[in-house]
Amino acid sequence: MFMRLSRSISKALQYMGNRFLPASPKKLSRLLCDALPQVSGRQVVAALQKIGYEKDRQKGSHIILRQTMEPHSRQVVPDHRVVAKGTLRAIIKQCGLTVEEFNALI
Repeated sequence: MFMRLSRSISKALQYMGNRFLPASPKKLSRLLCDALPQVSGRQVVAALQKIGYEKDRQKGSHIILRQTMEPHSRQVVPDHRVVAKGTLRAIIKQCGLTVEEFNALI
């Protein structure tokens, strides 16, 4: 049975003859472990509310979240249908999470 590979995994593979070999094991493992999901801004807000953020206010298409415990840091999440990869990775990093932890919250 043949399975269709996702775009990120197929990018990590390069065609050599009749075989698919990983471009590099490090890149392949990073793509498999750190796969960022495509989520909306509201899904990001729901995930961050599980770890102690609450909606403070909204200005236009940006939702501002406030951490309920010290140090009361703020996080801005765009209220878009799909949050861009770089933006999502920055939000995850600023919250002190790993991609795996964030995936578990969703």
